[in-house]
Amino acid sequence: MSGADTESYSAGKGGLLALTHVLAVSLAPDVRVNCVSPGWIETKDYAGLRAARIMRNIPQAMWGGRRMLRNCRVAARR
Repeated sequence: MSGADTESYSAGKGGLLALTHVLAVSLAPDVRVNCVSPGWIETKDYAGLRAARIMRNIPQAMWGGRRMLRNCRVAARR
């Protein structure tokens, strides 16, 4: 997700992906590290915020939301 005026978002997401990678390398083979990295999530703060412009760049033409993330889990196996 990159485009005009998304510098802070892109930097944050890139940092999260880099951290995930280095943790996976550092903790392997004892720990598996994965990252959930959703795109635009609908919140009350985004109501009307360049919605039409953003939607044109979303391939599935829909906002993400809590319903999509509810099945994400943190799991530990011994």
